[in-house]
Amino acid sequence: MHWLPSFSPDRFLAEAVEAHGEVLNFGCGNRKFKDELGVDLSPDTDADFVIGADARLPFEDQRFDLVVSRFVFEHLADIDFALGECARVLKPGGQLLFVVPHCFSQDAFDDPTHCNYFTLSTGQYLVGDAKVHYAKPRFSAVRTHLKLSLVFPRWRVIRWPLNAFFSTLSALFPRFSEQLVKLPFVGGTLVFVCTNGQQPPAA
Repeated sequence: MHWLPSFSPDRFLAEAVEAHGEVLNFGCGNRKFKDELGVDLSPDTDADFVIGADARLPFEDQRFDLVVSRFVFEHLADIDFALGECARVLKPGGQLLFVVPHCFSQDAFDDPTHCNYFTLSTGQYLVGDAKVHYAKPRFSAVRTHLKLSLVFPRWRVIRWPLNAFFSTLSALFPRFSEQLVKLPFVGGTLVFVCTNGQQPPAA
């Protein structure tokens, strides 16, 4: 994994896809990786299956080794249902990798269709460690990674060294770095790596 200056969420997802067997791209849009199956709600995409946002995935239980999703979960009205469906179609030990904007980032609020917001602590809700009655444990383990980047100015000579610094900082001191996303010139991207250790519910 490349969590230091060269880390890129897109490259991380691409490397994960190469290392796994059968892969589902959830909300693939027009950015589907090679040999993936893709689902999306829009027919104007590379999706193999066009389904509604709240529809059950058209796959049997425990089919996939990996599910990937890039900037989709922030749009979903029923995120718990979507997480449950991703867990259902994953094999035991399979992983869901999804990328979302950090809630402190300006781009988390630029799009009016965003209805979910994420922090480093969101992972606790995915495994039932949030100590609240409505947090269903959808996964057995989760790792959450924060990627900081400079939003502006956009001059390459400034962006490259500062992005390298931010990337290293966010890898070494994620909780401190999370507070930096509140600055108007810093953006944040979260990568969640969720491991499925549960059996599907009985029919």
